Amino acid sequence: MVEDIIARLTSAGAQTAQAFESGLNDAMRRAYRWDLWGAGYVIHGGLSDDGFAYFRAWLIAQGQEAFEQALADPDGLAVLVPADRQGPLELESLLYAGATAWEAATGQSPNGPQWQSSDLTGAEPAGEPFDEATLAGRYPRLTARFGSAPLG
Repeated sequence: MVEDIIARLTSAGAQTAQAFESGLNDAMRRAYRWDLWGAGYVIHGGLSDDGFAYFRAWLIAQGQEAFEQALADPDGLAVLVPADRQGPLELESLLYAGATAWEAATGQSPNGPQWQSSDLTGAEPAGEPFDEATLAGRYPRLTARFGSAPLG
């Protein structure tokens, strides 16, 4: 999937790759929330900082509708994850798609001044931090589905 995105961005050119990067960063920032991190924590049986970034990238790759639904109701992720899913919900490679395509389109390193990247996190996630002791009550559907068999 990510390889196809990179190929399409590369053929569309550097400006399109930069626009993709900007949109991805915006979505990553929107999803940088404690309630979504708590949901991912339940799904995976724990979730590090990097794991949360990869989880958000996976969520973004599920499409606009799924992304907006998860932001509106993180516990609703219980019905979004396929029943036969094995392994963590991560898509780290999506985080590098824009830069990879931009480099392929321009022949320049995305570490240079022409590449516009931004901080994906900010200082603190939005909202109230979750408490591990109350996760089951806050995410009853996710706990019912993943509490005894997390994907992490």
